[in-house]
Amino acid sequence: MSDTTASSFVRQELVPERPAPVKTTGLIGFLRTRLFNSPTNILITIVCALLLWFIVVPALRFTLFDAVWTGKDRTACLAENAGHPVGACWPFIKAKLPQLMYGFYPEPERWRVDLTYALGAILLIPLLIPRLPYKGANAVLFFGLFPLVGFFLLTRNINNQRRGMRHLVFWVRLNQRRRHLAAIDAFHVLPLDA
Repeated sequence: MSDTTASSFVRQELVPERPAPVKTTGLIGFLRTRLFNSPTNILITIVCALLLWFIVVPALRFTLFDAVWTGKDRTACLAENAGHPVGACWPFIKAKLPQLMYGFYPEPERWRVDLTYALGAILLIPLLIPRLPYKGANAVLFFGLFPLVGFFLLTRNINNQRRGMRHLVFWVRLNQRRRHLAAIDAFHVLPLDA
């Protein structure tokens, strides 16, 4: 036993740490382990990069770089007036923003749309913050109650809609009867021996 104990060596201090290989850490390591670790992931990474290139670059060019930012109306956005290929027409968006936001709601009833936007934001923001409590109750409010409240807020006057629906049904039925009578008249006009 004395021979084995004398020949063995036990280190008394730890070996100092060596830096990790460059291929496994940092940006290169991330790319190798997450995006280029198999032929399938390489193909998916290349396809996604090409999609981003062909979608994001033209979208940025249209919305920011080739856009017309100043003007009073649509004429400022014509290529002849701008002097370059025209992208987004922000003066038009600025002029039509109330139409885009509210549609054909009359001025006195736009509070309904504003209240629906505000309720949606108030209920959505706590769902997006991970550390806030009561996610289940908030999800029930947002996905269950909010669509109903939004529906009743945005449908203005239910009686007018019912009256409009009855009016539409009346005209559809009247047109069906007219077609039926026209078909009967056409049948009577045809000669019997033809």
